[in-house]
Amino acid sequence: MVSLALLLGGPSQERGISLNSARSVADHLVGTDVQLKEVIYFDRRLRAYPISRSLLYCNTPSDFDFKLTLDGSAMTYYYETAPIPTAVGWFAHALPAGWHHFESWATLALELGVPFLVFLWRPFRLAAAAAFSVFQLLNIATANYGFFAYLALTLNILLLDDADVEALTAGDRVRISGVL
Repeated sequence: MVSLALLLGGPSQERGISLNSARSVADHLVGTDVQLKEVIYFDRRLRAYPISRSLLYCNTPSDFDFKLTLDGSAMTYYYETAPIPTAVGWFAHALPAGWHHFESWATLALELGVPFLVFLWRPFRLAAAAAFSVFQLLNIATANYGFFAYLALTLNILLLDDADVEALTAGDRVRISGVL
């Protein structure tokens, strides 16, 4: 039996290809005399992180950078790796490193904390809907995720009560009834 360590990632722009290649190698080792002992991911600064084999299959390189760095620097690379960056994304990338560190921790807090507000009373659900909406609008402004961000934005409607929807559409009904 041969033991093997799988290395992936690094500073290259082709880190996604490195990740896919590592997945392919891991898949083809199943049922052979080669045992995969360790999977090691290298971030853009060439810091090594041992990761589990299951983690190899559930992330992109930018996800790894965000989840593995504890110094809050993940957003300094986000705009470089975002799909089809927008002009606003270019300006956001040029912001100071301190802003990107704040942004990294704020994103983490939003994604981990705000979802729990969905299960609380109406004011908390409305706050969650507002936070999720602002987050998706920022995603739309800084990167082109196709229709994903728009779909996520429309899901926020489910956090509204009937009274909230009526309040939002009351002006439309007055305008429509005045025309008819």
